[in-house]
Amino acid sequence: MRANFPPWPINHKRAFHAPSNFKAHLSCRLLSVLLLVVLMGCSHSTEQTDAQLAAADNASDDAKCKALYLVPDTPAYQRCRDQLADQRAQAETSERAGIAGRLLGHQPGQ
Repeated sequence: MRANFPPWPINHKRAFHAPSNFKAHLSCRLLSVLLLVVLMGCSHSTEQTDAQLAAADNASDDAKCKALYLVPDTPAYQRCRDQLADQRAQAETSERAGIAGRLLGHQPGQ
């Protein structure tokens, strides 16, 4: 007994033609790949920027505490550094809350 292969009829005129929306799918895929490459570059530069900002904050905090005549590796110096770090964290939290509020459509002061 002979099997019917293929089990569905083939339209030979369209068998080797791309679907009508092939160009749209291709351009969407290319755009996705391009966006991925751009975002990967942004994350790399963000990592470098974060490290640079942390180093700058560290140097700034050290200079501020030393300007108060505090000696490194003493409890008073450590308290000074902790207070500056807390102030920075509060400022970042406030800034992020403001950005989130603007993204949600809230007006400043609401």
